[in-house]
Amino acid sequence: MNWSAIYNQAVSAGKKAAHEYNAKLPPEAQRGLDCGFVWVTVHPAHGPFIAWCRANGKGDKGYRGDWQFWYYEFDDTNTQSIDVHTAAARAFAFALAEHGIRADIGSRMD
Repeated sequence: MNWSAIYNQAVSAGKKAAHEYNAKLPPEAQRGLDCGFVWVTVHPAHGPFIAWCRANGKGDKGYRGDWQFWYYEFDDTNTQSIDVHTAAARAFAFALAEHGIRADIGSRMD
């Protein structure tokens, strides 16, 4: 498998989703308090994809034996909107899942 291509496909999907969702929203100052953090978690944190991620500085080791990708890896919209980050995370996780990589989304309001 070409892990680099899979990761890049997931990142591209996340960025596209983030930009599309962000374009539907009013300006940042009018959005209210929708600030937050979003991440994608891969379980378990081993196997060839995770080995590639470690070797290439993609993602980070999670706290529960998983591997995490934070929104800033796949969302470059320059917004604090948790809704935009979530749209990006869903697309990123879905792209990984298409290649058999189990990925879940986590988030928290700021």
